[in-house]
Amino acid sequence: MSFTSLSLPYSSRTLSLLSLGSSSLPAVILLQEWWGVSREILDFGASISNLGYRVVIPDLYDGSLALSVAEAEHNMNALNWVQAKDDIVATAAFLKKEGAPRVGITGTCMGGALALVGAVHADVDCCAPFYGTPDPSLADTSTITIPVEAHFGALDNLAGFSDVEAANKLKESLAKNSPGSVVHIYDGVGHGFMNSAPDKPKISDDVSVETGFPPAQKDVQQLAFERLEAFFAKHLKQ
Repeated sequence: MSFTSLSLPYSSRTLSLLSLGSSSLPAVILLQEWWGVSREILDFGASISNLGYRVVIPDLYDGSLALSVAEAEHNMNALNWVQAKDDIVATAAFLKKEGAPRVGITGTCMGGALALVGAVHADVDCCAPFYGTPDPSLADTSTITIPVEAHFGALDNLAGFSDVEAANKLKESLAKNSPGSVVHIYDGVGHGFMNSAPDKPKISDDVSVETGFPPAQKDVQQLAFERLEAFFAKHLKQ
């Protein structure tokens, strides 16, 4: 199986989507890291699709793929976050219109923050962000009413975005209107821990990039993915 490319025209913008799975299946919106739609994201999406979901990845960078940390940081800082929010809203509406009975949303790093943006603004049924939180001016996470299962690394040092303090602030905010939500903090791992090698993630088939994050731990990845599988099964298939 491989992803197919779709175009979603709305408003004054045409958004490129990568899609895998039947339109009648429950759907998952997967949002990219700051690298772009990398090999890591495509592989993660394929793993989710294998659980029985249609997976759709909006290309928020319009085809750009960063090949260094500096370039990735530049692209994320240059992202129009309000436009990205609108892209997520449009993607969720498209999936419901196409026949998805329920829609979940997930993402890693920048995509984790944007998944929470989607939980606030889009027609989605559950949210599973990984190591990212949004600016409160874009999305007030205390207003989220759908179930959330969030995942963070105890060694994450991205202060205010995905470190333990940010994770605990998210937990506190979710308790206000989504009391069944949970925030997992995994010992011994840092930012990017779901990538096959967080310290050197695969960007494309022949390019990997050094990041300096702690190395991968397969047991933590397996536990987090098992939790994600159970969370989506509960909220998207029942």
